[in-house]
Amino acid sequence: MPPAILRPHPDIPTIALGSSIKYEIDKATGHVFVDRFQSMPVAAPANYGSFPRTLAADGDPLDAVVLSRHPVHPGAFVRVRPVGVIRTVDGKDRDDKILVVPVSEVDPTYDEVRDLKDIPAAERDRIAAYFRVYKQLPSGLEGRILEFAGREVAERLVREAMESYRKGQAPAQ
Repeated sequence: MPPAILRPHPDIPTIALGSSIKYEIDKATGHVFVDRFQSMPVAAPANYGSFPRTLAADGDPLDAVVLSRHPVHPGAFVRVRPVGVIRTVDGKDRDDKILVVPVSEVDPTYDEVRDLKDIPAAERDRIAAYFRVYKQLPSGLEGRILEFAGREVAERLVREAMESYRKGQAPAQ
């Protein structure tokens, strides 16, 4: 198993579990600010953020969906481990979202969740439904869900995004 993946990864939430407020982090100052109040009347089914020091195919940091029992304050780091990925298309860009759980030291509740198959189907359905609709208002943008994939694919995508960040070049779509 690659050591870079076995290390817990930090994640920085930008939408807290149960919230509809999207935050961003100013790269120059590190300040957390409200990016927008989501118009679509849906609440995030999980904490949603990104991995620092990564670059995904859409040119942004690699997205992460943090399964947890509690909302995490936007901008806070959470030590997590990948268990799967939801592969989506947002507009015309591929937009993979790594499904992660807190490491045991943060919350042992998820110790038995090791791979996608360990996430209940109803939870996967809620996550997919959210990413299909959360940008529909006001832009009319609908997310397409391509597939879910397991931990090995998620770990590969994290490694690639870390390497892309080091090179300063997003991977090809």
